[in-house]
Amino acid sequence: MQKIYADDVEITVLLLTIISKNENGELKYQRTAKTRGKSGIFPARRRHLPSAPAPKRRSTPQRRVVHLDLKGAPPTISYLERLLPLLRGAGATSLLVEYEDMFPYEGELRPASAANAYTPAQVRHLLDLAAQAGLEVVPLVQTFGHLEHVLKLPDFARLREDEESPESVCPSKAESLRLVKAMVDQVVATHAGHRAFSGLVHVGCDEVFHLASCRQCQSRLRRLGNVGRGNNGSGNNRTFTKIRLFLEHVKSVAQHVRTAHNATALVWDDMLRGASAEELQESGIGQLVEPVIWDYGERVGSLGAQVWKKYASVFGRHLWAASAFKGAFGEHLLLPVAGRHLLNNRAWTELMWREGRAGTASSNGRHRAGFRGLVLTGWSRYDHFAVLCELLPASVPSLLLNLISVSHPNSERERERAWREVMSCKDGKTFADFVALAQSDEEGEGKGRGGHAASAAAAAAFDRAANRCDFPGRDVHDLALRTDSVRSAVRRLLSEEGGGSSGVGRGGRAGGWLTEYNVRRNFTSVWRVREMAAAARATVEDLRKLQAGAKQVLEEVFDQHTVRTLTCFYLLPCCVVLYLFLKLTGMSTLPICAALYAECVLPTFILRLFRRAGRK
Repeated sequence: MQKIYADDVEITVLLLTIISKNENGELKYQRTAKTRGKSGIFPARRRHLPSAPAPKRRSTPQRRVVHLDLKGAPPTISYLERLLPLLRGAGATSLLVEYEDMFPYEGELRPASAANAYTPAQVRHLLDLAAQAGLEVVPLVQTFGHLEHVLKLPDFARLREDEESPESVCPSKAESLRLVKAMVDQVVATHAGHRAFSGLVHVGCDEVFHLASCRQCQSRLRRLGNVGRGNNGSGNNRTFTKIRLFLEHVKSVAQHVRTAHNATALVWDDMLRGASAEELQESGIGQLVEPVIWDYGERVGSLGAQVWKKYASVFGRHLWAASAFKGAFGEHLLLPVAGRHLLNNRAWTELMWREGRAGTASSNGRHRAGFRGLVLTGWSRYDHFAVLCELLPASVPSLLLNLISVSHPNSERERERAWREVMSCKDGKTFADFVALAQSDEEGEGKGRGGHAASAAAAAAFDRAANRCDFPGRDVHDLALRTDSVRSAVRRLLSEEGGGSSGVGRGGRAGGWLTEYNVRRNFTSVWRVREMAAAARATVEDLRKLQAGAKQVLEEVFDQHTVRTLTCFYLLPCCVVLYLFLKLTGMSTLPICAALYAECVLPTFILRLFRRAGRK
């Protein structure tokens, strides 16, 4: 109760009346004002009083699609057998399976399959598991960009758009279209007829960085610049014709998907953003593909109102959105930044409600975008040549948190129920508890995981809490958490930051006493160097313990090839740095991680260092 003095009355009293609860269980009040005058209490005239903020409205996507990016680190089928029912329990309706070089191609395409690719029987088993879990499958086949796994091969190098870069095919070569059609045919043939097949085929087509850079495409650009109206209305022939080259190739692939397989093609949308509505409409692309609009930032919708209006006018209500639950904030992260992904997914459900609450056109004639579903992407590596990041088993807590959030955006009760069903946490932490931890990840200060201005301590707290829960891949999550700790210790050892006020201990400042200046002049503090060497030896011991159990943990989820790749990517670099550091200080000549360098392909000079150490 609050007193407010008015001009025409003695006292005005603000009365709060509980009228309802919102979806988070919070009380909603109606504010009314009454005044006490000489004649008693009577209604006062309406006053502009501040109202409680209305809860944000969010849409539940009709389809919630989980992206399984198999390239580089395909999980075993036995692991997927445990994971897929949990995804369904958390609200997933479909899987977007990106095979890349993990699909068992045959014939002339056989070299495009990796040595550890799934067998045909394993692909069918995956489809069976999806069907049993009640999940549809959308296969993804790259047909324009991100074709490194094919174009790196000598037999297909002639089809590159850029001779030095095997990223994308040249759309002006007839062989390019034959190649991608053959890839689509083999993948779809394995899925068609299976009860798990969704009738959708994602044909990629994102990030075609070298579009129209070869001589043959340049020649077509000059010809197409003189066809029809000749430009895009702004006098820029090149922009119009590059888009036209792109659209013609995509249309050919999408038409093949429809006529040969009676399926609908999905495409990533980024290459369409630069096209005008007129170019898209004239091409007829709106009748052949359904674009998947991807944005992994915390505030989606930055594309601008004109993009939404353009897409709505061309594709109507046949749009998809794409968020992320991992693989978006750093090429070499071991664990997702759950807080940033949660903000991203929530922002998408808010935008989908705003854009999709009306029909294709609103009452005032404004086109509104309609969304058929949301794809939660989980990238395993940024491209074929990049290192692995954020392994799927280690990312399950982030996946389940975000999947439940978008599946039940307006019901706290349903979110908590789903969380209890899929995550068994020993300390009884609820969905709301984990949301609080994830959101605190965005409120800290300093440089956190993923290069974001977030609290690294809060990010670690989220993962430590998740580590006390039971879920498929929990041991891999624990391994990633410990590996991340060791890598952080190595970085602190060589950094100018960390180590506390004294600059010593586990975070010793090599940047302060072992700079190039100190080494060249043999000028430093022996005491400081000994402290740093002690910290290095302690980190070496942590690394040895980590290595001892890593292989056994990883082999429960991945094949031997992937296990070797992971240890070489993440553990060996720490070994090399620590060995060189100890060698520099003159405190140790003991070999470090000898078993690792025997399995990994290393530069010759590194091998010599390890072998020399092994003889001492």
